[in-house]
Amino acid sequence: MKMEIKHLQYVLAIAKYKNLSYAARNLFITQPALSHQLNAIEKELGEKLFIRSTHSVEITEAGLIFCEHASEVLAAMDRLYDAFDSGESGMRHSISLGLFPFFRYTPVNKLLLSYFGEHRDIIGSLRTVENYHAFNCIANGTLDFAILKCRKDNIPDVDHIVLDREPYCILASADRFPSDKKSISIAEVSQLPFLTGAKGTHYYDDVHSIFNMFNLKFNVVFHNTLEAEWLINMIENDYGVTFMTGAAAETLAKRPSLVALPIEEGLETTVILAYGKTAALSTRNKQFMDHIIRNYPKYQEG
Repeated sequence: MKMEIKHLQYVLAIAKYKNLSYAARNLFITQPALSHQLNAIEKELGEKLFIRSTHSVEITEAGLIFCEHASEVLAAMDRLYDAFDSGESGMRHSISLGLFPFFRYTPVNKLLLSYFGEHRDIIGSLRTVENYHAFNCIANGTLDFAILKCRKDNIPDVDHIVLDREPYCILASADRFPSDKKSISIAEVSQLPFLTGAKGTHYYDDVHSIFNMFNLKFNVVFHNTLEAEWLINMIENDYGVTFMTGAAAETLAKRPSLVALPIEEGLETTVILAYGKTAALSTRNKQFMDHIIRNYPKYQEG
């Protein structure tokens, strides 16, 4: 195993909370994942850092030595990043962020405006991205973070925090259905002209997997991956329908020309904040993560 900064953070959190479940919760990972990482660290070092019991962990002498040096490394990293964040280097800190295409119709829009409004010394670099491309950019470091919507079974092995789960709806022209129709089944949707992303994108794969769950085919009439406004215009003109989730569906359904019908089978998507291995190191990036995690529920309710 190659030791990374996050492994130092894991051990320090376990030492702080003296409990794997509490440490995992504050690290935004699962307890089994944290336990697996600790086992790998101890195997790499050839030393036991903690003695584990059913309800707690006790740090060993080797663990104390590890934590002492890990704290020094993280403090040095903080000083390094703070030198750039504070402007000592003559450079302004920047945060690169990928976003799902309909973010501007959701509370994510106001959430980001509030953050960058409060931190005008930070340069934000925002772009709408397709999920597969976003995950690649997170992996190669060209994106620090990405706020995405994914089917739970289509999230790859990438560091992420679950922000919310949202129900699927069908977004359609208000002229397509009777005004008293309140929901729709997947079987009904399979008979409608469908607008989705290009083949090879997560948009297409998610739609394909949903219909496959019910042994149904779907009637694609147009591929549109990132042009959100054009897709909405096509729906308003009754060219076809598409899946929409959560707040975006509610916001767009306020237009007289559109309607959002809940899927009767109760399907959900997962909203995640994905981040790269080095994204959480900077003090400013930590602040950004904390802002998103702490305020996302508030903006959803608002």
